[in-house]
Order: sequence, then C-alpha cells, then structure tokens
Amino acid sequence: MSAARRKGPVMPVKTALPMSGWVIAGFLFLFALAVGNVYVGVLRVKYGKEIQELRQDVSYLGSEVRDLRGQKASLTSLVSIEQRAMEMGMIYPRKLPRKLEVAVEAGEVPLGWISSSTKRIAPDEKRSANRIAMAGGR
Repeated sequence: MSAARRKGPVMPVKTALPMSGWVIAGFLFLFALAVGNVYVGVLRVKYGKEIQELRQDVSYLGSEVRDLRGQKASLTSLVSIEQRAMEMGMIYPRKLPRKLEVAVEAGEVPLGWISSSTKRIAPDEKRSANRIAMAGGR
C-alpha cells in the first residue's frame, strides 16, 4: 500500500528537485525577456529624443526658409532694384508727366486743341478767363 492511502499522519517526503534542462531553459527565456524589455525601453528613449530634435530642426529650417524667401522677394522686387540702381547712379529718377495750366480768354482756344485728356476748370472769380488744364504740355 502506498503512504497516501494509509490512515494517520502523513510525513512529507524531502527530495531534492533536480534542475532539468527545461527548467534552466525557462529561466533563461524569462531572463532574456526581461533584458529585451529593458533594451527596448532604452532604444525608445534614445530614438524618441532623436525624433524630437529632428522635429525642432524641421521647424527651425522652415522659419529660415520663410525668412530667406522674404529676403529674396525684397531683393528682387522692381522697386528695390530701381532704388539700388539709382543709388549706384545707373538710372535717373523717373520724370513725372507735367501738367500745363493755361489761362485764356473765352473763345480763344481752337477746338482742335481740346482733347479728351483736357479738363475744364471753373472760371476764376478775378478774371473772366476759362482755365484749361492740358496734360503733357499740349
């Protein structure tokens, strides 16, 4: 009969558990999982920091590009080119078209002189002459 079927106090059996190959392999596997988890955490921190630095570089370079585009636009605008050319003496300032204002007596102006660009100004109270403004010195 076996000891488990006997009635009465049962004595524990003291046996040394032999470390089999499967037990050792299980512990090594658990250890490898723990080390791998720590290693992946370290890589996550390292590459996360690198990603943040690259994003900062992208935003910085974007602002630099915008600044350079603004400088290019100001340097290539026609107004600034003309201004720099005038400062160097390469071109002279534009001459504004002159307006000629002539006071004549009523009826003294031939009809051929009056064009669509000619405008009549109200007569001066001191004189009885009509004032005619002619563009371009006609």
